[in-house]
Amino acid sequence: MQRKFLKDMGLTDEQIEQIMKENGNDITREQGVANTYKTQLEDVQEKLKAFDGVDIKDLQGKISTLTNDLNTTKATYENQISDMQFTAALEGKVSALKPRNSKAVMALLDMENLKKSKNQDTDITAALEALKKDNGYLFEESKANPRVVTGNQTTTDNTDKKAAANEAFRSLFKSE
Repeated sequence: MQRKFLKDMGLTDEQIEQIMKENGNDITREQGVANTYKTQLEDVQEKLKAFDGVDIKDLQGKISTLTNDLNTTKATYENQISDMQFTAALEGKVSALKPRNSKAVMALLDMENLKKSKNQDTDITAALEALKKDNGYLFEESKANPRVVTGNQTTTDNTDKKAAANEAFRSLFKSE
């Protein structure tokens, strides 16, 4: 704003001085804001120089590859954890049934269907019960000491079993 313009409007010198002072304050404030923006622009331009020569498509490809690798690794670890939990549950249930050979029992189970099962706990139990019913010889019997009958004697003493069995064999193979 020019003083001549204000004088032509009929303002006094004192009024013109106050207007010019206020206008100077406004200009100083706006120059400060402009300088702040200028400094920010220069900072951003400096930072952008660090990216000169960088291939954006190459970076996007690398990011995509790393993201895919991360997802693959995550899926692999989740599958391994799931397999470990399944195996632990299965081995616990198998050992509870006191098998003669755990590996033989597990070999007869349909592992893939049991792993895919939504209710693994129940299905494992059912499969083991069916296996025990069909292949009872794979599991230890939990019966009381069997009675050995030899001639006229009946015994339940474990120490006498060997002697009673030997006596039974001798009586069968006696020559006449």
